[in-house]
This record gives sequence, C-alpha cells and structure tokens, in this order.
Amino acid sequence: CFSISKLKDDYLVASFDSRNTAQRSERVFRKSPFLLFTRQIMVRLYIAYIRTETIMKDYIIKATAFNYQVRAYAIRSTNTVDEVRRRHELKSLPTIAIGRAMTATVLLNSMLKGNEQLTVQINGGGKIGTLLIDANTNGDVRGYVTNHQALTDEENETLSVKEVVGGFGTMTVIRRNGNNTPFIGQIPIINGEINEEFTSYLYHSEQIPSTMLVSTIIDDDLTVEAAGGFMIQLLPGTNSKLIEDI
Repeated sequence: CFSISKLKDDYLVASFDSRNTAQRSERVFRKSPFLLFTRQIMVRLYIAYIRTETIMKDYIIKATAFNYQVRAYAIRSTNTVDEVRRRHELKSLPTIAIGRAMTATVLLNSMLKGNEQLTVQINGGGKIGTLLIDANTNGDVRGYVTNHQALTDEENETLSVKEVVGGFGTMTVIRRNGNNTPFIGQIPIINGEINEEFTSYLYHSEQIPSTMLVSTIIDDDLTVEAAGGFMIQLLPGTNSKLIEDI
C-alpha cells in the first residue's frame, strides 16, 4: 500500500506498507515534474503486479490529477524483460528492443478494461525481424523477436536499436474484447524508435494526446539492469493553460 503523507517545500514524503510484512517505511523524494501532479489532486493510485510463470516484483502505478484532466502511468518491468532475455538467449540489442516494446505494450494495455487482450506487431524491416508482444488485463505479458539470431556480434556492438528494428514498415495493434472480436489499428513505422512509434499510435489511432518514454538498460554481464517507463495523457477538456504548464 502506497500513500502520500506529506508535501512541503521541495520534498515529497511517501509511506510504503510491505505486502509481506507489517513494517512501514517512509521515503523522501525531491519533487520532479511527474511528482508535481500530487500538488493538485491525485485521486487514485494503484499498484498492479505483472504476472509471469515465476513470481516477480514488477508493477504498474496509475494516477489521475488536475480534476481528472491528466492521466499518468509508470511501470517497472526489469524482471519481466530479463526473463524474456534469458529464455530466448538474446543479445543486448534485441533485449533492448523487445524490452522497450513489451514495456510500452503493458502501458498501452493498462488503458483496457474487462477481459480484453492486446497484441502488438512491430515490423520495421530491420535485421531482427518482427517484434511480437501479447498482453492482457490480468497483467500477463509475453514477447518474442522473430529473427534475433541473425544479428552478428559485431552488428550487436555497432548498430543502434532503431537500426536493427528498421524504419520502413508498419506497427499493428490488435485489441480483442471478451468475445474475441478483433479491433485492428495500423500506422506506418516512423524510424524504428519504440517511444516514437507508440506515441504516434496513440495520437493517430486512439486520438489521445500522449507522451511515452520507455527504456531498457543492459548490465555488463548482459542481464537487464533496469527496464521501465511512463506515459502521460491529456484527457478531453484539458484547459490550454494546463497543457502549457505540463
């Protein structure tokens, strides 16, 4: 259970109750642009654990602010992405690519309700092939890189993520409701940069002004040191002054 207990000067004090113990601890954060949402109205704050076949402590935080004019999501996906890397024996660049895509898909999936499912296919024509990600509203997510073994060690060291993803192709998002009826949205790939592709999809297909930033950091031993990101959305009726401030 997470709660905001104090907000004064330039610091935010938050309390955290462990799910496994009765201990309660406080942490002090210097206010950032994201934490400034708490200065107005943070109505709801949820933590939902991403489930995989092993017990992992990845989570999503959802929040609304400014009288429901702004919606924000933040995610930690480190363990989930590292599990995909381990199972598929991925090099660093495919790990970063699928890590960003999986994290972004889970953020996008957080907007769904009920028993809906989401499938994202990113085919940019790059050497690692298509990125495939499935997610559902229970928090389950899986991802696969169709041609990750085609990348040589030299290419893995010298190319960028967007180069191996590719900048010519399509991003397809398939939403299925409880009756398994598909709703398909498709946009052209911009440049292979995962953040820009998902932001473009939200703007053109969902018509929601949004910004998304996801990242995956690889450690020296090729394990995933950190993975996560955030998404901020402006809801209908957001006043122009608030948009300028954000």
